[in-house]
Amino acid sequence: MPEPATLNPDGIPGAEVMLTSDDSTTAIGITIVVLADDAAAPTELPKALAHLSTVKSPDPARPIAVGDEGFVVSGTTPDGTQTATALMYRYKRALVRMDFYSLPGQPTPTETVLDVGQMQTALLRVGLDAAVTR
Repeated sequence: MPEPATLNPDGIPGAEVMLTSDDSTTAIGITIVVLADDAAAPTELPKALAHLSTVKSPDPARPIAVGDEGFVVSGTTPDGTQTATALMYRYKRALVRMDFYSLPGQPTPTETVLDVGQMQTALLRVGLDAAVTR
């Protein structure tokens, strides 16, 4: 069930939204930050990845084929009450973080993270291109 999106959260250009399943066992939090230009994204993504606070994991983030320079990391929420997987990537001047939350011990399959991330990238492509032509 989608909650209304928050535009420019904390005064940062972009949007965020939380999508929750009808039975509240899974959720996806999506945060998109729109940077001033395309050149900023390659330097900002590593900073955002280094400060990721939504997933506690003993493993480092690993590459995934989503957007430009996608990474995924799985573990638990910081409080340990849920399984969490974070997908972070850049596309043009946007930084995207998608947090997949599920019941303990039931991680979101990598194929699902990949599919949802690629769908979000397609939507982002359309939205950013439309914003540039206005």
